[in-house]
Amino acid sequence: GDWTVKIYPLEDSLGNDDSTFHEHPTKLTITNTPADTAAPVLSEFDFTPKAVDLDNDYPTVTVTARITDATGADAPILSLVSRTTGQTLEIGRMRRTSGTTTDGYYRSSVTVYTIPTGAWDIHIGPLRDALGNTGVATIHAEALKLSGNDIAAPMMSDFDFTPKTLDLANGPQTVTVRARVTDNSGVVPPYVTLQLDKGGQQSPDNGTMTLISGDARDGVYQRQFTVPENAPVGTWSFGINPLQDILGNHDSTFHHNPTSLVVTNRLPDTAAPVLSDFDFSPKTLDLDEGPQAVTFTAHITDATGAVTPILRLVSDETGQTLHFGQMDYSSGLATDARYRRTIVIPVTASTGTWTATITPLRDTLGNHDATYHNHPTKLTVLKTSSDTASPILSEFDFTPKTLDVAGSSREVVVTARVTDATGALAPTLILSSDDTTQTLGFGEMTRISGTAQDGIYQGTV
Repeated sequence: GDWTVKIYPLEDSLGNDDSTFHEHPTKLTITNTPADTAAPVLSEFDFTPKAVDLDNDYPTVTVTARITDATGADAPILSLVSRTTGQTLEIGRMRRTSGTTTDGYYRSSVTVYTIPTGAWDIHIGPLRDALGNTGVATIHAEALKLSGNDIAAPMMSDFDFTPKTLDLANGPQTVTVRARVTDNSGVVPPYVTLQLDKGGQQSPDNGTMTLISGDARDGVYQRQFTVPENAPVGTWSFGINPLQDILGNHDSTFHHNPTSLVVTNRLPDTAAPVLSDFDFSPKTLDLDEGPQAVTFTAHITDATGAVTPILRLVSDETGQTLHFGQMDYSSGLATDARYRRTIVIPVTASTGTWTATITPLRDTLGNHDATYHNHPTKLTVLKTSSDTASPILSEFDFTPKTLDVAGSSREVVVTARVTDATGALAPTLILSSDDTTQTLGFGEMTRISGTAQDGIYQGTV
């Protein structure tokens, strides 16, 4: 039927509004002929191989299906269900390899070696199309048969790391750990840890190793650890948690490397960072000209490396805060860096003086100066005139004017031009059916060009 395209009353950043619902004079016409009410049809369904020996084969099973539907079928969902235990393995959606959504061929390659042996039913569905028509799940007439007799845990034939000694005087250092693990069925990637011998502090880089050569049956695994410059000096030990294969066989052994990692730090830094320069520009703003930008800069030095400084800007009269967050890195190194931050002052900001502050400085070792660095010069914000007029809707249109939604959804693009002396807020759009109470697309439009004072806005429903 017919639909009306509306823009809600326009409002600017000062709260001026025109109290008018702007209805477009042309109706959007929607048709839907004819309706599809049938669920998709599974016309072909098979898998290969039909049996897998987990001790000898790389257990990948390929499932294929052909699905037809008048409107267009969603990709089917594949799952496996054990006839013995009832366990369900959700594989996910199959991938269309040829054809279209109305007549398509789908395929999934499933790795099944992590599940128990026995007979498993292969399920597809329930099938569903783009209109929501849904059928029933289909079970293949044959079951997938899994067999195997591997009961041995994995074995580790090599475990080493390099370098053996680190000096943190020049910053963080990296250690690489490698291990070779073998298993008849396939190894679950091992988990490696690094721990301080005295005190038990754990490395935040503890985690699963990555296979870098070979395969799951005979592979070399690796993980890198970054030791930060504030790490405790002394000896650290690497360990690998009990090894496990894909069938659940494990060795119940914590594997400790007999060699310790020696960590030293010959030049400790105990001084806080130094703020050698802090400024901003301009020092005075007039908001009658619209929102204004102020750029803040800072120069910070530290022997180890400073953490990015935090800047805040607060009104002296009202306590209004326009920024409280990190500045942006501009140039240099962490030991001698320059930072910058640009803050846009909106027309709704409090007039009067504002104080710019950099909060206490901190370096990567935790040294800090406990000082709030207030800039000695105040930012002055002025507003010499007042805007009392509401925004003006000077252009308003949409395309296309007629839609047929048979088979799939369609889009309507609505555009509007809004002007205001101070700056208009984004207009709110809604489509409402003339014949029913149904509405669509309620929400703010997006400015695609221009400014808040003279901007083109767009909404897609």
